[in-house]
Amino acid sequence: MVTHPSELQEYTDKLSDRVTVSCVTYDNIAQKRHQIGILAQSSGHDKFVMVDDDVQILVRESEVDWRLVAATPEQVDTMLEIVESQLDTYVSVALSGREGNNRCGEGRWSAPNMQNVCARAMRFTAYRTGDFLSVEHNRVPVMEDMDVTLQLLRSGRKNIVLSYWATGQRQTNEAGGCSLWRTRELHNAAAERLAELHPQFVKTRQKVNKTDTAGLGTRTEVTVRWKDAYLSSGGDL
Repeated sequence: MVTHPSELQEYTDKLSDRVTVSCVTYDNIAQKRHQIGILAQSSGHDKFVMVDDDVQILVRESEVDWRLVAATPEQVDTMLEIVESQLDTYVSVALSGREGNNRCGEGRWSAPNMQNVCARAMRFTAYRTGDFLSVEHNRVPVMEDMDVTLQLLRSGRKNIVLSYWATGQRQTNEAGGCSLWRTRELHNAAAERLAELHPQFVKTRQKVNKTDTAGLGTRTEVTVRWKDAYLSSGGDL
């Protein structure tokens, strides 16, 4: 686990008996994500996974039911094995967000409707280390994962999002972590910058949220044409 010096002791007390806690200095999540990739490379790992600290790992209740339940440790282990194997084919592998997951219908993890190629990755994404580090980083303070994915897709490298599993979180900008420094103004500026970096594939829009008073609330968000970004490289689906 990679953490800021200000949070080192807290995470060491909680997790040091299970994981290695590494301390780096960073100003925003983009820098932190880049440091994770560098740490993976320096540790000799050709694949690694990044997971938000407030993420919930979910799984389909069964192969004939689209409803999601909390994944057991054994189900998470199986998922990780499959994610690692898929990195032999795809530059990055992610889990579906809980939002809209039910639109995928029923099926096994390997069914076509459970796999979305060249799609939005969030909260849980595994990468091939060398490919991750091959693109530019720190171009936006937040939404950097979207910038990285777009750069990889535009260079002709496919990703895949698996919908048999999903990720959830209670709200955007929940207390702790990024919420300590991510303001609505910074978030909005990052969305505009992402659109400037990828003008053919990213458009901004206003997301009205009257109930999320503890999070970012009404804010600027982006609509991204992921598949078109990949097709612009000359590849085909």
